[in-house]
Amino acid sequence: MRFGSLTLGAAALILLPNVQAAKADIADLVRGQSVSLSAVVDRIPDEDEIVLKDATGQILVYLGPAVQLPQIGETVVVEGVVDDDGPREINATRLIRADGSSQTLRGYE
Repeated sequence: MRFGSLTLGAAALILLPNVQAAKADIADLVRGQSVSLSAVVDRIPDEDEIVLKDATGQILVYLGPAVQLPQIGETVVVEGVVDDDGPREINATRLIRADGSSQTLRGYE
């Protein structure tokens, strides 16, 4: 029995690749893509969303509930996944502020 558990554990490790978020320009983002995006906060349309802008365009970022919003004009890094349906937006899982502070987010809720 123990051997089977070890085999299953080893198989799980093999099946779970080390996926790193692609660093990309806004114009190059693809639906379903994991991203790490550095851009400037252009607008804050709602208490749980920001609009980021870089030289190639802009994109809505859903941060989720109970987040400390960055300031307009602040350069931030957002990590997350580009939504695969509906409007083109990023569902954020992490926000890194200009001062280096970081928030883990629940952008899929």
